Amino acid sequence: MLVWSDHVVLGDHRSGLRVAPAALQIDGPCITSVTPCDRQGWNALQDASDQTGVDLSGRLITPAFVNAHAHLPMAIFRAVGNQQAA
Repeated sequence: MLVWSDHVVLGDHRSGLRVAPAALQIDGPCITSVTPCDRQGWNALQDASDQTGVDLSGRLITPAFVNAHAHLPMAIFRAVGNQQAA
């Protein structure tokens, strides 16, 4: 599926983030490519791929904000105080 929006968050922590228009190629649950382009570039991509794309103008497309941190150092304290009396 080909998707376009004029508000896509691009970049990374090194180069910085910016909001710009871009086309995204989506296969199943994965974004396989991101092509920064304006409306004319979007039309050319649709023509070249023979796909009817989904136009999400005015909608913001951002990366998934996944909270992947862990409290591993605190795991040792989970057993403290749970001792059974002998």
